Order: sequence, then C-alpha cells, then structure tokens
Amino acid sequence: MGCDPGPPPLTGTHRPGILALLLLLGSAYATGWWRLSRRAPQLVGWWRPLLTLAGLGSVALALLSPLDALAHRRFAAHMVQHMLLVAVAAPALLLADPLAALLWALPARARVRAGRLLVRGAPVRRVWQTLTRMPVAWLSYAGVLWLWHLPWAYESALGDRLLHDLEHLAFFTSAILFWWPVVSPAPHFARSVHPVLRVV
Repeated sequence: MGCDPGPPPLTGTHRPGILALLLLLGSAYATGWWRLSRRAPQLVGWWRPLLTLAGLGSVALALLSPLDALAHRRFAAHMVQHMLLVAVAAPALLLADPLAALLWALPARARVRAGRLLVRGAPVRRVWQTLTRMPVAWLSYAGVLWLWHLPWAYESALGDRLLHDLEHLAFFTSAILFWWPVVSPAPHFARSVHPVLRVV
C-alpha cells in the first residue's frame, strides 16, 4: 500500500490578469500622485501612496498568495481572505483619496472627459451619490455578505473559480460602498456624515 501523499503544497495563485490590474492601478496612482505633487503639494500627503500600497498589497495577499489556495481548504483562511478585501483593502484605498491622483494620471483630454462624469446633474454622479448614502451603502454591504454566506452560495463559490472571483468582486465593491460615507473621500457629493454616525 502506498503512503497518502496528502494535499499538494501551498503556493501563490498564478493569476496574471489580477496581477496586471494591480500593477496598472499602482502605476497610474504613482504617476498621478507625482504629477499632482508638483502642482499642488498641499493636496497630496506623503502618506497617501503608502495607503495605496497597503490597499493594493492587501488585495494581492488575498488573491495571489498561498492564502488563496488555503482558503479552499480552511474556513478560517477563507474568512481572513475576505476580511483583507473588505476591512483592509477597501478602507485603505479610500483613505488614500485616489480620485485626484488617478485623474492626473490621464492625458489632459481624457481627464476633462472623466471630470464631466462627476459634475452636478451628471447621471454617473447621481447614481453614485445614491449608492453611497449611508443607509443604502450599509444595506447593500450587509445584503451581499448575507447572500454569499448562505450555505448553497458558499459551497458553490468554493467549487467554482469564476463564481469565487464574482464573490470577491461583490465583497470588494460592496465594501467600497460601505466605507465611502465613513471615510468620505473625494469627490464629495453631499455633506459629510456626522462623526457619531460614522462610528455607528
């Protein structure tokens, strides 16, 4: 009788698409931050790139490291992976206040066109303003977490890579909505939420 070789060793996940996206976002932020810092240094604190690095690094740790493989074997690792996305990466990236830097990474014409999407009355601005209202953001986040932790959804996501990716995208997107009124990054569509409500 042969010996049971046991589970294969844990290695990082080979996901070139995710890696390329993270590198693209990091490079764009660095380019925009550098350009903006030369024009208006008071608007771009030195600590913002560190938060961007922490946020993107948390996404990489969750999705590209051996933690991703371990998450398919251990419930605790699965939850750590999700917490990195919703409780570390999302708030860190919003605290970095990335919009201005990302806009300044674009060519001048593209920057103007992107800015038009956010002017008062623009459909994109109205939709985002609605989605980031605190009650809507909180209910969306809670609903997404609840849905994906139903037994059938949880088991399906573990058994299908595409569905698992969709789960991660849903978690991260809903976490951005949840943290937006708490962190209040630019653009500011409405008055800031009272600090007591942010804590709640």
